[in-house]
Amino acid sequence: MFFKSSNYSVTDFSTSFFTTMSSNDSPIKFVVFSDNKIFFTQENLIYKYGKKNIKKVNKFDDKISAFREFDEILLAGDTRGNIKVIGNKNIVLRSYSEHHDKINDFALYKKSILLSCSNDGSIRVFDIRKDKSIKEISGFKDHVRCCKINGDILYCGTMNNQIYAIDLTTFEITNVYATECPVYKLDVVDEKTVIFSSFNKVYALNLQSKKPKDLISLTKEITHLSIQDSNICTTSLDGYLRSWSTTGLLISQINLYNPILSASISQNNLFFGLENGDLCKANIEEEAEQKTEEIINPRIKAFERQIDQEIIRNNIVDSNKVEALVRKYAHTEALRFCLEEYDIQNIFSILHYLQKENKLTNALTYIDKKYIYILLDFIIENFFVVDFFYLFYDCLMGITSIYHQDIYNEDNLMEKINILRDLVDQETYFQEKLIETVSLYECFEADKTI
Repeated sequence: MFFKSSNYSVTDFSTSFFTTMSSNDSPIKFVVFSDNKIFFTQENLIYKYGKKNIKKVNKFDDKISAFREFDEILLAGDTRGNIKVIGNKNIVLRSYSEHHDKINDFALYKKSILLSCSNDGSIRVFDIRKDKSIKEISGFKDHVRCCKINGDILYCGTMNNQIYAIDLTTFEITNVYATECPVYKLDVVDEKTVIFSSFNKVYALNLQSKKPKDLISLTKEITHLSIQDSNICTTSLDGYLRSWSTTGLLISQINLYNPILSASISQNNLFFGLENGDLCKANIEEEAEQKTEEIINPRIKAFERQIDQEIIRNNIVDSNKVEALVRKYAHTEALRFCLEEYDIQNIFSILHYLQKENKLTNALTYIDKKYIYILLDFIIENFFVVDFFYLFYDCLMGITSIYHQDIYNEDNLMEKINILRDLVDQETYFQEKLIETVSLYECFEADKTI
C-alpha cells in the first residue's frame, strides 16, 4: 500500500477559536486585562496592546517576575524584589524596594492593602497610600510562591510543602497545612477547599481534614490555575487550555499548539501569552454562534465547548519528507521525524499508515525511547478524540509489550502510564453517568405511555 499523507490526515478546528493579536520577538510571561485594556510583559518591559500600535508602559532594571491587576491597579515586581504600583493612567503611584529577592505574587485587600510574596521567605504588607510597608510577615522558612485572599483570610503557598492561612485583621498565621509537595499556584473553591498546583499536577486540600487529594495530572508544567464558574481552569506548557470539574473530570480542552506561559481568564475575556511571543484572544462570540448550530441534544450543554476533530481528506499537508522516508521503507525514521516536528496531522498520518501496514510494532521497537515519551504525551493530549481510539489502542498495546519491564523501573514512564489510567477512569465515570441519565429519561418516556 502506497503511503500518501493526504489519505491519513486530521483537521483540528480548535485554533479557529483563537485570534493572534500580535506576534513579538520574545515570550510573553504575563498578560492581564484591566478596564478594557490589555497589558503584557516581556523580559523587563510592560506593554499596553493597541490595535494600531503597542505602547511601552514601564520598565524595570531586571526581569519582571510577577504581574497582577486588581481594581484597575497594576502591580508588578521583578527578580530583585522591586515593586511598582501603576494607576489607570499608566502612572507609577508607588515604588517599593524592601524585599531582598524575587517577587512571586500579589494580593490586594480592601482596595488599598497590598501583600507581596517573595523568595526571601516573607510577605510584606503595604498601604499603597504610604511609601513604606506597614508589616512584615515572616517565618515561612522557604520561598513564598503564591497567595490568594478569601474574605479576611490570606492563603499562601511555599516551596517547603506548606499552605499557610493568615488572618488579615491581625496579620497572624492561624493555620498551617502540609501539602506533601511544593505549592506553585493556588485558588479557593469554597470555605472548605483550596486547590493548588505543583509542577504538572493539581491537588485539592480539604481545610477541615487538612489532607490533600490528587485531582489532575498533565504532561507539562501548569502555568495558570483558577476557579471560573465553579470549574477549575488550567493552562500548561503543553499548549492546552482546559476546563475541569472540581472533582477533576475533564470538561473541555482547546489546543493553541504552543506553550502557554500566561493567561487572563474571566467570563467574557480570555487572553493568552505564548512562548513564541504571540498574544492571543479567544473568539468567544464566534465560538458560541458556531456551537449553537452544532449542538443537537440540549441536555449535554456541559460539553458544548468540547473540541471536534474530524478525520477527513486534506490535500494541503506538506509532508514530502515523510513520504520520501516511507518510500525508502525507513518507517522508524519517518515516525521519529513526525514526533520531532510534533505536527498533529503528520503524527496521525504516519501512525495510521503503520497500523494499516502492520508495521507499527516494528517501528516502536527500534525507535529511541525518548520518542516513546513524546508519543505518550501525544496520546494523553488527544486521548478523548474518538477517531483516534483504535489507533491509540494499538500504540499502547505495542508500547506495553515492548517496554513492559521499563514501566516498572522508570518513574517517568510509570507516571505517564498512571496519567493514562486516570484518563480511562474519567472516561469510564462519564460513560456510567451518561447511561444513568439516559435510563432516567427512558423511565420518564415509559411513564408517559402508561
